Amino acid sequence: MPPTDQYVRNASELWRSLAAARGHRVVAEPEWLLVDAGADPGETHILLRAPVVDARMPDLLRLAAGASRPTRVEDPFGVVDLAAAGFAVKRLPTMVRGAAPAPAPPTPSAGGEADVRQVRDADSLAQAERVTIDGYPRPQYADAAPGRMYPPALLEMDRLAVYLATVRDRPVGACLAVRDGHGGGVYWVAVLPGYRRRGVATSLMLAALRGLAGMPVSLCASAAGFALYQRLGFATVSMSGWWRAEA
Repeated sequence: MPPTDQYVRNASELWRSLAAARGHRVVAEPEWLLVDAGADPGETHILLRAPVVDARMPDLLRLAAGASRPTRVEDPFGVVDLAAAGFAVKRLPTMVRGAAPAPAPPTPSAGGEADVRQVRDADSLAQAERVTIDGYPRPQYADAAPGRMYPPALLEMDRLAVYLATVRDRPVGACLAVRDGHGGGVYWVAVLPGYRRRGVATSLMLAALRGLAGMPVSLCASAAGFALYQRLGFATVSMSGWWRAEA
């Protein structure tokens, strides 16, 4: 499977799972997957699942125009241009790591002061949600009721795993890992500002990779995480376009 298609397959699993847990509307076509947040916090997300040819661009634009705002169109292939439709773009690298054995936990001398565990209960899930909102950050959820970003229904989904990092029992980091039957993906690696550059993100990634051992893993990298992902064996396979239109 081409590496970019691997990422798309996993991201589709993520957004379908989140939609099911949050009760959001889904529109699925061969070229894209739309998850409409409606009146909920967050945003409508349109994931392109194939390069959109010129003949289908009017349909994509109509879909985006009719979705609840704010709207984000994620183009892992980097081929569409939505500037004329009022969207602003951010370019981010899509990265893939080949199948590998489970990595060893970090040692304290290598910055492994954080204790990272998979979330198994509603209280820990709420802590992971709060850390992600404040540390990633996800400001659209800042004033929302608990459980809107990470609903308790996620705990019942075997293909999803939320990880929480603590330092001396204080929640300081979190991430989400997704399995899709062919590979894995890691999303929203968040660390609170006062705990960055202390190995927390490394500990989170190693925990997620242990849970995804033996399968290829994909992610979309922020500038802050790019060097870490390279050290862990991820390589850039495309420059994705993240197009956003506000209300």
